[in-house]
Amino acid sequence: MDVNATGAGTGQSWEDAYTTVQAAVDVSVTDDIIFVADGTYTNSPTSTSSVLTMKANVDIYGGFTGTENNFFERGVPGDNPTILDGEDTSYNVVKGTSNSRLDGFTVTGGNANDITTWPNYIGGGMWNYSVTSLLVANCTFSGNSAIYGGGISNEDNSSPVITNSNFIGNSATNDGGGMINSSYSSPTLINCAFSGNWANGCGGGMINSSYSSPKITNCTFSSNSTTISGGGIYNNNNSSPTITNCIFIGNSTDTGGGIYNSSGCLPTLINCTLVGNSAVVAGGGMSSAFLTIPTITNCIMWGDSPNEIDGLATVTYSDVEGGWSGTGNIGDLPGDNPLFVPGPNGDYYLSQTSAGQGSDSPCIDAGSDTAASLGLDDKTTRTDNVPDSGIVDMGYHYQP
Repeated sequence: MDVNATGAGTGQSWEDAYTTVQAAVDVSVTDDIIFVADGTYTNSPTSTSSVLTMKANVDIYGGFTGTENNFFERGVPGDNPTILDGEDTSYNVVKGTSNSRLDGFTVTGGNANDITTWPNYIGGGMWNYSVTSLLVANCTFSGNSAIYGGGISNEDNSSPVITNSNFIGNSATNDGGGMINSSYSSPTLINCAFSGNWANGCGGGMINSSYSSPKITNCTFSSNSTTISGGGIYNNNNSSPTITNCIFIGNSTDTGGGIYNSSGCLPTLINCTLVGNSAVVAGGGMSSAFLTIPTITNCIMWGDSPNEIDGLATVTYSDVEGGWSGTGNIGDLPGDNPLFVPGPNGDYYLSQTSAGQGSDSPCIDAGSDTAASLGLDDKTTRTDNVPDSGIVDMGYHYQP
């Protein structure tokens, strides 16, 4: 389909493409694949309905120029922007469906601001309800707003897989600026970035609530903020995500700049770096409610303000500024500074003489297991992009 097509509108060729995404979806049947050319797709200027309501067993790909003969001619995602724009009038720009795929879109302009009618107050960019086997890939959610879950809402056992996607500048007047996962919703997130999202309540980047425990891998949370708790992530009501090889940079709030854990939430952090996060009251890196004990392994927590960890935590093989009791931990001596250096993809590589720096970080080969066992032997902490090998380095690993 192509917003600029002028042909017969049969969908049989680029010349005869449908001019709205929904028109193509409405006539699709099981196992159809829809190609969408670059351009901006909207509703009428005052419509509150979704720009796209997905259909089960139909995959939708954006990012084409409108000249390709097959999928493999599609360019790198982002080269041909394909935009679904709610124009600040659509409550939910996209409504997700089970057994489907959304790939290669920018989703913007959702505004779920009607508190009186469900779901018009949740999931401004995308709303998923009881959704399984949904894949969201190579998408950007930006400039969406909602009362809950500005970018995406996953609700009632919705556990999509979300890969290579960005959540930028979304907002919530209550909780979950970038994303809200609620009521047993545990998505899998891989290679995603949450940046500049804001919530007037909790969870600037993400909030996990009511037994929602996502798996979050190779993700970045940067410059997200809230007015109450959990600048990067807020975990609430028995939600215990597994957070692996993620980095939290410059997130801010009142309590728990990087992460806040309410009672009953037991997150696991493995090979994560928390640096430069801040809180007004306590827990620049992480704050946890009374008797809530997260597990932290192979992590670096350094330069968070006013303190790295507020509350209890089980910490091993980690570099925690100021020190923390536990096997393999460092951080209480001046020589335990992780010695971050800028590299090809960011500012938090580890200084290593073998990569050309003048000294070695104490975090090198200081983890609990091998890089191969932890699935990090294809990633690196070195500025010369040599993958980690042997005993794993502490902290976040970049993709070479």
